[in-house]
Amino acid sequence: MKIYSEVGEVTTVKIYLQRLVAEGLDEEVTQSSPISEAGVGEFVFVVEDDPDVRAYSVESLRELGS
Repeated sequence: MKIYSEVGEVTTVKIYLQRLVAEGLDEEVTQSSPISEAGVGEFVFVVEDDPDVRAYSVESLRELGS
């Protein structure tokens, strides 16, 4: 985890998670995942405590192809 913060600026938090590579992973679970692939080996993980803002952000990212 890396946190970048400066007075008067926004705080950026980066969390690096390991990818699980396992045999026999249920294909139905992977296809219904709310996380969509952003690029080769990249994912967008949306964290927002306001449900309306979170839904809007996720929908906007989907429309952009993320």
